[in-house]
Amino acid sequence: MLENLKKYKIVLASNSPRRRNLLSGLDIDFEVRVISDIDESYPDSIDSMEIPLYIARSKAEAYKPTMADDELLITADTIVWTFDGVMGKPANREEAYAMLHALSDHVHQVITGVCIMTKDKNVGFSVESAVCFAKLGDEEINYYLDKYKPYDKAGGYGIQEWIGYIGVEAINGSFYNVMGLPVQKLYQEIESQVQEQLVLETAEIHSKLISYLEEIVGKIAYPVTFDLEENVLGLMKTYNVRLETESITLLEKLVEYFELLHQLCRIEVIVCVNLKSYLSEAELRQLYEAMFYKKISLILLENTQREKVEGERICIMDRDGCIIDLE
Repeated sequence: MLENLKKYKIVLASNSPRRRNLLSGLDIDFEVRVISDIDESYPDSIDSMEIPLYIARSKAEAYKPTMADDELLITADTIVWTFDGVMGKPANREEAYAMLHALSDHVHQVITGVCIMTKDKNVGFSVESAVCFAKLGDEEINYYLDKYKPYDKAGGYGIQEWIGYIGVEAINGSFYNVMGLPVQKLYQEIESQVQEQLVLETAEIHSKLISYLEEIVGKIAYPVTFDLEENVLGLMKTYNVRLETESITLLEKLVEYFELLHQLCRIEVIVCVNLKSYLSEAELRQLYEAMFYKKISLILLENTQREKVEGERICIMDRDGCIIDLE
């Protein structure tokens, strides 16, 4: 996925140093672009849980007129939600104190809305995390506010700072979401967008090839038919496409080849014959983990029953094609 991302110029539309650090942790090259004075208001009728995504989309729309065709823009907004309502960024010390006092000895929700936008598409999602705060004394709250001045943070605190060390008892959900950017979910969504773009580009190339074939066929004096369906595998075979890789082990080569099939041909199920004869149990586990992460299902056909590897579901097929589930 990282290689395919190189065709895009990633733009993080945020002035937050935390979001910059989190996005850089994905090893993605990006630039920061900030437009000041973007309206971050929202309708009173909107549900609290939908506020961050609404604001993130509004931010993205402000950047759209100046976006280039090859740019992929990321915007985000985070709120803290309690039973008393929504907490944004405190305007001053008094508001920050009131927020931390309200969060003390209670559980609150941190919700981040993220928008990923290109010139042609706008995709958004929200992630929620529950944070349980211990009881905070006035001395602790005042110390934190005096030293860290967290006025640029929703809820008046940064979980990665001193207050998080001494105050957070438990988290249910993404830690990075509480910091302001759910990077794991963001990575998945970017990967999905890149995959969709590859599919669109493949379809466009296929359409051009069909037009070219129709032009050639129109010059032939005899009736000719050909398959109009998209067939990337057939095209790869026609031009003898080979995967050039620096991978050394069979496992590494298999993972790269399976990922190529998934990206180019949208293949989601791969059948392997007697694969266990070539890979160790440890290598099989690594292969299963890699395929699980890439959302590719594997079916292994083995001519002899071998020892079960963790995560496998074993079935036996007899000569009549009857399947016996051994689970």
